Amino acid sequence: MYPSPEARLRDDRGFTLIEVMVALGLFLVVTAAVLPQVIAGLKAAGTARDVTQAKGVAQAQIERMRNMPFYVGFSAGDYRDVLDTYYRNTSAASSPVCGSGASAFPQASWTGYVSGSATRCAYEPSGAFYRKVVNPVQAPGLGVFSMVIDTQFMTSEATPTAVTPTTTPASRAYDSRAAVVDVPPAMQLATTVTVFYDPRRGDRYTSVYSQIDRVSPATPLVVSEAEVTAVRISSATDPTTTLSMDVGVVNLSGELFSGSRVSAFANAGVAADSLGAQATAASSNAVAPPDVSIGTTNAVSSKLNGSCTFACFGNSQTVGVGASASNGLPLAGTPTAPVQASLPQGTSNGGFSYSNTQSPQSSLRLAAGQPMVSLDGTLTDKSRVQNCAFDASSDPAVLRSTGYLNTTKGATSTVDACVTAQSSVIRLFPTDFAPDGVVRITLKQARTRCTVTTSGTTRTPTAVADFTATVSYKTPAGYSTPLTLTETTAKASGLASIPLTTVVGGGLTLGDYIGSWRSLSASDVVRTAAGKDAEAALQGVVSIDTVPTTGDETSVISLQVGALSCKAGDYR
Repeated sequence: MYPSPEARLRDDRGFTLIEVMVALGLFLVVTAAVLPQVIAGLKAAGTARDVTQAKGVAQAQIERMRNMPFYVGFSAGDYRDVLDTYYRNTSAASSPVCGSGASAFPQASWTGYVSGSATRCAYEPSGAFYRKVVNPVQAPGLGVFSMVIDTQFMTSEATPTAVTPTTTPASRAYDSRAAVVDVPPAMQLATTVTVFYDPRRGDRYTSVYSQIDRVSPATPLVVSEAEVTAVRISSATDPTTTLSMDVGVVNLSGELFSGSRVSAFANAGVAADSLGAQATAASSNAVAPPDVSIGTTNAVSSKLNGSCTFACFGNSQTVGVGASASNGLPLAGTPTAPVQASLPQGTSNGGFSYSNTQSPQSSLRLAAGQPMVSLDGTLTDKSRVQNCAFDASSDPAVLRSTGYLNTTKGATSTVDACVTAQSSVIRLFPTDFAPDGVVRITLKQARTRCTVTTSGTTRTPTAVADFTATVSYKTPAGYSTPLTLTETTAKASGLASIPLTTVVGGGLTLGDYIGSWRSLSASDVVRTAAGKDAEAALQGVVSIDTVPTTGDETSVISLQVGALSCKAGDYR
């Protein structure tokens, strides 16, 4: 049965006014209860978005700092490191305004050094630090922020503590943009990056903390090295004691890496035994920065244990020893006035003398009171060395080693390293029948030079290594000089081609004095020049091992004449 028309009219009449008012009242009650939660949710979402964005900005800043070089010395040139921006000096910062309100929003004027007792805000660390304020920080798509970067030097302990840089006296106060005083007091940083995101309040911020350790660049910018030892001798004076002697030593090293560093060492001679006794000729050492110029150092004779029984030197000198690291150019000596270590004309004690025993085998027939190895101090016709070349001018000395490092920059830049060596006759085993030595070695000249020249994008490396030496030995008819050794004419067999059965006099042969000997052949000379590097080496123009001088097999004397090497690399 279907409803009647009257019943259908009663069903279509809708809500009464009372029903509507009751429903509206219920809606208002529910809305009043839920609306604060909705508003709080919207605010929380906004705050979370702001905090997330601020943390992203802070983390990006820390990564930016990590990607910068930790420390590049000011003397190395205009290479910016992390300290140049984020820990510049110890000039005091303005006191910040901390708390709420627009005035507490960080300002760039707050930038500067904050001492351990200075005013700081709650978000900043204790101890000394450098504050860097960046305002505004433009973060595309994120909004505008202000950032406070607090950077501290820290110890490298398991629990690091803040390190205060030098502030007094003023002349020694830490300054990342000044030579010498730019060296950081610690090699670890602690960084607190605080990002503010509500300029109206000034107390809306988030902080991120991290530590940054020093990491050296993978590749240096410049490398230059040069080393020379004119004469090297070693042996044993008894089964438990060794004795060594180096004569004419110049060691130079320059580098442009995280900073420019140069060392220049020259030593006319040093002898030492394994018990700690030492005899030293003139010696000078210079290290830069700061730039150092020592000039000439003279020394009188020096004797091991107060006598020439085993080793001693005559008058000696070092000249032109200096080191410079200014403007990132490693320099030591100059091409026209190189660093020198020498035994000058008129030196005493034969320049140097060396023996390894007071009682040699009688079969050697050594001259009484004469050293087993010494220098002939009467021969002084040494060529002057300029621009790594031997010229026609005489510069008297019985032995001389020289070297320099030269680095330039500009349209055409160079890295140049050179060492040279010269020696008068080195006498080995003077005897009653050969008072001037059974064997006589003369190093007329030797040099290695490494150069890298850069013009535009083109680098040209060059490696030079050459020498001239003679070896003479006694025969019944006088001295024979069978070989003039050079880097081009030296044969692979060299001295080894001369039979040790050769008679020297007194019924003795070379083999009665020489156990083995060799000379540097053309194939032994190192010359490498490729890409950005040049390297050259002469590892002993003449090398001799004698027979044992006593009944002890360890009493062999090893003699090496003319060891030179150099290296140059330009990676700028």
